[in-house]
Amino acid sequence: MGCRPRCHRSENPPRASSTPLNTMPTKQLGADEATIQSVFEFIDKQQDGVLSRIEVIQACRRNKSIADVLGIPHVIKQEDGSRDLFEKVFQCIDSESDSEISYESFKQYWRRRSSSGEIEPCVVPVLPELLFPAGLRVVLQGLQSVQLDGATGVVHSWDAVNGKYNVLLNAPERGVAVSPAYVGVVCESAGAERYVQSRSAAMEARAAAEAHAREASAMTTEATKSAATAQEYAAWARQAAEERRVLGTLAAAKIALAAQEEASAAATTAAKEREKAELAEWRWRSKEVKAKEAAEQAHMWARKAVAATAAAA
Repeated sequence: MGCRPRCHRSENPPRASSTPLNTMPTKQLGADEATIQSVFEFIDKQQDGVLSRIEVIQACRRNKSIADVLGIPHVIKQEDGSRDLFEKVFQCIDSESDSEISYESFKQYWRRRSSSGEIEPCVVPVLPELLFPAGLRVVLQGLQSVQLDGATGVVHSWDAVNGKYNVLLNAPERGVAVSPAYVGVVCESAGAERYVQSRSAAMEARAAAEAHAREASAMTTEATKSAATAQEYAAWARQAAEERRVLGTLAAAKIALAAQEEASAAATTAAKEREKAELAEWRWRSKEVKAKEAAEQAHMWARKAVAATAAAA
């Protein structure tokens, strides 16, 4: 008789076929261009040139060496804190903050991790528009250096590689590289005050969008599990129907009927999970639009704050 499929809600879902591991290095992964390109292509199952959260998670499950270099747990679970760590690392790699990882962002992070062996601190503002613009008047705060703490100056540039602002100080006259946590805006104009307020609102909007992105990702994963379960029940139902046709016994007929009912229920569950995932994705994209609008508003006030600083100089 046909074997009843296992329900994948309580077990790991069946893994899709993946690129053979012997086509890429699995030990001592280096930081050369060829290795990074090979790893990126291994992760990029959709072959669209960017990496999604699901692709990274699945790649780490398939190849522990990749997880080790990225600083991500081999298996991601919601309940043990590994999901939060994954999100932290993913956002650090995602330098463009568009919920996808480009090859350039991936390469920069991979090389930093390969050389340092430490998880990059996720202190970079979440959107390029939320970085302090060049020419903005700022104050250094919370530094242990008595000479530098409280010093004012203007932002010269943003060092994306090291995640620091290059600031030109007024007194003492010098240039310093400072992490974002120690840089504040000097609210000497209405534009600067409005910039601080709008930037805070934009960061909150981005946090909300990221939360919905995680929710959509989790629901998409659940929908994928349900679809796999439905496919296995459908296969079981077809096998049971064939055995009923061949054997013609009452027992075979009962099994075939039960299999058909299970397959129908699984298909209904899969459809509902897909609908929930689509709704979650719609909510995420809606929040994403609002986050970008808020960032544009903050950017507008940033330009005004810079103009006010230049006029007062």
